[in-house]
Amino acid sequence: MKLSFFGLIFCCCIFFLSCKSKTNQIQNDEFLISTEPNIYNARMLGDITIDGKLNEASWDKSAVHWSLPFGNIVPSDHFQLDFETKMKLLWDEEHLYVAAIIQEEHIWSNMLEDDLPLYKENCFELFLDPGADGKDYYEIEVNPNNAVWDLFLSYPYGVDDGKNADPEYDIKGLQTAVGIKGSLNDPSDKDDHWIVEMAIPWKGLKKFGPNWKRPENLESWAMNAMSVHYPFDINEGRYIKKENEKPDLATWVFMGKRNIHIPEKWGRILFLE
Repeated sequence: MKLSFFGLIFCCCIFFLSCKSKTNQIQNDEFLISTEPNIYNARMLGDITIDGKLNEASWDKSAVHWSLPFGNIVPSDHFQLDFETKMKLLWDEEHLYVAAIIQEEHIWSNMLEDDLPLYKENCFELFLDPGADGKDYYEIEVNPNNAVWDLFLSYPYGVDDGKNADPEYDIKGLQTAVGIKGSLNDPSDKDDHWIVEMAIPWKGLKKFGPNWKRPENLESWAMNAMSVHYPFDINEGRYIKKENEKPDLATWVFMGKRNIHIPEKWGRILFLE
């Protein structure tokens, strides 16, 4: 009986330690996820008005964190970014919400219409791959004029002579707004930043059809984002893009070459209820 009693105590201790170890492992895993720079933990919060102001309580929740500042798409000892880009994301039953702040001293854009290749001037771009398989992904571009270009790509550029992209595709119900602290297209002063705010409806995503529901808890999509900045001249009080010069490209996840369309190198958005 005495041996059996101590044996029982020993077994209880082992069980307790194993449970404690398991609990610590879960906590450590969550900690690692929350600090991994290539994974964004998107919290489930709502009550957002898309107006470019970011003044709702949901955006200010401590769980809704800013990403790290975007870095050069191809780091170089001779390359210094003159701007800073960062973003926040959250979601609810109906939408994915995205907010980005681009800090720069000169906010300008001459493209005013939707469904144009906005990447040919300064803009913010978001990329979403729901299947995280490098196929059937979305690109949304917004510029300081709040012009929008949204398109669907069945697979990355460079395959099938570009027939993979559907630039005519529109995400039905997409909402965007731009807020500017400074002045737009006025080179006589220095600006502070511009804000892109958007609401992407789950039901507007082509692949899943009109009745598709929001992601499940702990579901993960591939994602990246980029801000585009062209060198410019000022001529008669107007910003003029310098011809034949490459833009500066800042990306959330480092790519290693001047090509954002490499989905296997993107980061992840993790949906948390």
